[in-house]
Amino acid sequence: MDKREAERLYDSGKDPTVGKILDYDRQNTELKEKIARLERNSQSSSKPPSSDSARDRKEKKKGSR
Repeated sequence: MDKREAERLYDSGKDPTVGKILDYDRQNTELKEKIARLERNSQSSSKPPSSDSARDRKEKKKGSR
């Protein structure tokens, strides 16, 4: 959203503005949860190493050389 769009939303009134803010807050929460899930692996949780993705295992091998 650019400044012009934000001003248009603000000028549209309280209800549309509050609705948009709540929508952005919901999206933000979902994205934070997704990031947290993607960052978890066996080194940062109690999961067994076999549950790591193939990408995680490759990164561990590269780092241990």
